[in-house]
Amino acid sequence: MTTTFRFRTRPTLALAAFLLAGPGTPAQAQAPPACLERSVILERLRTGYGEKPTAFALADGGRLVELLLAPEGATWTLLSSSPDGQSCILATGRHWITRTPEALGLESGWRP
Repeated sequence: MTTTFRFRTRPTLALAAFLLAGPGTPAQAQAPPACLERSVILERLRTGYGEKPTAFALADGGRLVELLLAPEGATWTLLSSSPDGQSCILATGRHWITRTPEALGLESGWRP
């Protein structure tokens, strides 16, 4: 018996094409990840989707991982940036929902 998995890559591919091509240029993007200078990605996500950096974490190896959200969580992007300013889109999606530990019925001192 063969199992087929379908991945939802179209939004990621569309975003990669948008970021790599820029406005008014035919999009001929390959598979993600889409990597560009951090300032370019941030500007295109801000103007194209209304996304702004919302959460940050420092990953092993000195990489900065950022969550960018549009108003109301309509769209989101997970971005990884190296110390030299090169950034890559790790994932994209829609309908981000943020909940506090209290809203989930957990103690305020709870940590995963």
